[in-house]
Amino acid sequence: MLFVWGRDDVILSPTDALSSIEHIPTAHLEEVPGGHNPWFDDPAACATPVHAFVTTGHGAETDPAPHPIP
Repeated sequence: MLFVWGRDDVILSPTDALSSIEHIPTAHLEEVPGGHNPWFDDPAACATPVHAFVTTGHGAETDPAPHPIP
């Protein structure tokens, strides 16, 4: 499971979200530029980790595990 989170989200920061996401055994959090709806701010930045996840089952190739979850 992939979570693509805007690093400037004012509702819930990626760091705060991680505390819940890490309870999902197969979860991976990718931070991208932008706010609460980062796909509106920078669609290409969101597409990179989504494409990598769909094609490999892992995070973006350029940043393999910014928040690895055990």
